[in-house]
Amino acid sequence: MNKKQWAACFPGEDPGMLARLFTLIEDAFDGIKGVSNEFFPPALCKKIEELPGGLPEGALFYAPADAPHKVFASSLAEAQAGVSLLKIQDGYPKDPLKHKDYLGALMSLGLKREKFSDLWLDGEVCYLPVVRSLADFVMQEMTRVGRHSVRIESLPIEAWGTLKDPRVEEVLLVASLRLDAIIARMGNLSRGKAVQAIETGLVKQNDRVETSSKKDVRKGDVLSLRGKGKIEVGDVLGTTRKGALHLQILRYR
Repeated sequence: MNKKQWAACFPGEDPGMLARLFTLIEDAFDGIKGVSNEFFPPALCKKIEELPGGLPEGALFYAPADAPHKVFASSLAEAQAGVSLLKIQDGYPKDPLKHKDYLGALMSLGLKREKFSDLWLDGEVCYLPVVRSLADFVMQEMTRVGRHSVRIESLPIEAWGTLKDPRVEEVLLVASLRLDAIIARMGNLSRGKAVQAIETGLVKQNDRVETSSKKDVRKGDVLSLRGKGKIEVGDVLGTTRKGALHLQILRYR
């Protein structure tokens, strides 16, 4: 399969990003070691992993704590060498910073979104997976988040496995697997308010703004609702007598 045919398997994705990823995967098939200098969207990673023969043996998509956005690497060792995990300590824990505060501070440094993976919070600490080439820059330049001073350190690889999973498992009772039904339950909204949020561009499905409330959702999709957080969709665990679904989700802290 040539580059054009391969890219056609992923309609709607950025052509430049696909071209870079195709080259890395081809190199890995040829035995050339390497790791991407960017994180890729979860839906794209999942689709490639599901393609028959989509990845060479040993190659993988990877992020610390299994964060949804992942780098591509020819091996686990290469992946870990290409990523840093930063621990950002809030200097004023009485008024904890929010996810949007950290994200805004990173974007104000001029970082492109693909250069870091998903942030997660644990009390007054924010964990940030970032490409290793930019880790020192972030540690030097990000001294404040909003009005709060912060302290940043790079965690050694051996500490990564001791971190809490950034997701908390929940079960939602939803009317269907339509986007509006899940957003309504996720955000504790009426169905009408959920439709309004979707149609006004407040909802993302796998990193893309989705404005169709009738869009189907499947296992592995990552949904975010502005101001209400983010979830990863899991399995349907059962059905009520009235046809409602018990849907497993992972909610990001």
